[in-house]
Amino acid sequence: MHRSRSTAALIRPVGVLSNSLILGETEESDQGVLRLDTTLSTDRTDWMVEGSAGDIITGGLAWTRPVRMGGAQLRRNFGIRPDLITMPLPSASGSAAVPSTVDVYIGNVKTYSQDVPAGPWAIANIPAVTGRGEARIVVRDATGRETETISDFIASSDLLRPGLTDFSAEAGFARQNYGSESFDYGEGPLASASFRHGVTDWLTAEAHAEIGDGLVNGGAGLVAALGTFAIGNLSAAASTYDGRDGIQVYAGLDTELLGVTISASTSRTFGEYSDLAFVTSRDAASSAADLSDAEPAKAIDRISLSLTLPFDEKGGLGLSGVHVESADGEENWIATASYTRPLWDKSSFSVSAFMDFGDSGNYGAFAFFSAPLGQWGYGSAGVSTSETGVSVSADVSRPRGDTPGSFGWRAEVREGDAPSYRAGASYRTAFADMEAGISHAGGETLTTALADGSVVFADGGMFVSRRVDDAFAVVDAGAPGVTVYHENRNVGRTGKSGKLLVTGLRAYEKNKIEIEAQDLPMDAAFGETVAESVPPSRAGAKVEFKVKRGIEAAIVELVDGEGRPIPPGTEGTSGAGEAFTVGYDGQAYLTRLLPRNTLTLALRGGSCTAAFPATPRDDEPQTFISGVVCK
Repeated sequence: MHRSRSTAALIRPVGVLSNSLILGETEESDQGVLRLDTTLSTDRTDWMVEGSAGDIITGGLAWTRPVRMGGAQLRRNFGIRPDLITMPLPSASGSAAVPSTVDVYIGNVKTYSQDVPAGPWAIANIPAVTGRGEARIVVRDATGRETETISDFIASSDLLRPGLTDFSAEAGFARQNYGSESFDYGEGPLASASFRHGVTDWLTAEAHAEIGDGLVNGGAGLVAALGTFAIGNLSAAASTYDGRDGIQVYAGLDTELLGVTISASTSRTFGEYSDLAFVTSRDAASSAADLSDAEPAKAIDRISLSLTLPFDEKGGLGLSGVHVESADGEENWIATASYTRPLWDKSSFSVSAFMDFGDSGNYGAFAFFSAPLGQWGYGSAGVSTSETGVSVSADVSRPRGDTPGSFGWRAEVREGDAPSYRAGASYRTAFADMEAGISHAGGETLTTALADGSVVFADGGMFVSRRVDDAFAVVDAGAPGVTVYHENRNVGRTGKSGKLLVTGLRAYEKNKIEIEAQDLPMDAAFGETVAESVPPSRAGAKVEFKVKRGIEAAIVELVDGEGRPIPPGTEGTSGAGEAFTVGYDGQAYLTRLLPRNTLTLALRGGSCTAAFPATPRDDEPQTFISGVVCK
């Protein structure tokens, strides 16, 4: 079996056309080429919206189930504005008798400071992490006297700031047998929409609707801050489909109590509740069991706890429980527990276990230890047990670095119920990432090889580069062999054209691009060597440094009528109005030169004039013009 995945993106003014596919045979299909997704997308920064056409995934909420479609989608994309704070943040207020300074500490870390005048003051949008917390507010006047107050708060990304609206709307045809068929779409048109709106700092309203193929489904919900204690979520939905009527009720709660972070939710269906995930699976289901698996469950209950043990502040303990009652009445009660603790010198230990107390009776446990191996990389070992037996595993690896020329490798051995052996290596070049590996499992041996890179046509040129996943920039340094930095990290040198394709930029954010001034030719004239680029998502931007070469700059050797060097310190002016000073050996560095140039020098007892042509030579790092006579 061999398989590889290829993704192509075509940048055009109308948007980005992307396509992903699998070349070779897979376990699900023996097709030579298996298409996955083809999507044309564009966005509007001023509206914070993104439109897509092709293969899409519907939007959803905590109490809905997204599906794949072939069609069109319009959705809000807050990622276009990374500077925008979408969730309500804590606030504080008080009164100062005299002009003072207000400092806000969260977790003993100062997060905000502001000078306030005498009288009432208020601070909004205090930077805070999500969850419950405690803000310590210190008011300090000019004499150094301090007044301290403690204020509890709760923050959650599930809440929207008042007036903000989040939405997703899509229409099309159901995508079926994804991953095994290239073109398999349902016959009936479908549509869905999800909506969120910030009503107040503590309340966000939600709504969702689905329609198509005989289904009508709609629901509404609320997300609310319950004081400073918890974030609650409550919703209800109703549906009708092919004589089936039903409702779904969902409730969720997130809080922190006595140092324990708690997240719990429950979902119940009554009658014969249906949604698009169930309706679109009817045509693709190959058996009654498959159809039952797609039908909304009668009950889903979840709870998870995470805490730090009082006697072990470095370790973290997690506990969770899940209860699922499927549409056909089968029940599963699954409990899991995990413990992770960092040890010495970046080593760590973790152990986890699960148990299904329901109909299946499955269980398992796993213990894992990892430690650095110096220049060799990292090593780890683990042991697991389940109803099928006991297995042990060990692997050593050296991660590949980010810079060209970096080499990485990995070897893994697993013995027990399902023995397997794997080894692989990877190498990063300036143009692609190379990987090769071999594995043996289940009596079969598989070899793989991968070259992952990109070919980009931009700014009138073609660039061969490593994989481009998001934004990029074409950097024009004006000269070949110039080192380019992205966020102070060396990303390569410019080619013969003086340009370099820099990948891995953050879309819609400021990216610092810098060139190494010492790599520029001596005859180069330039201004700034640092620039900022804010590229759009999955598209490129041009970063051009005003570097100019050639006859614009040169070292000119000036002599008098008898061939003696002009004395150092002599002042002069070029025909372009550029002032200069003669250095030792009669040499002067001149800029803004023309094919024909005239210089005027101020000498003791008078002045002299020199005329000369300026012709650059590509084989010289610095243009040098000798023997220019000043008469």
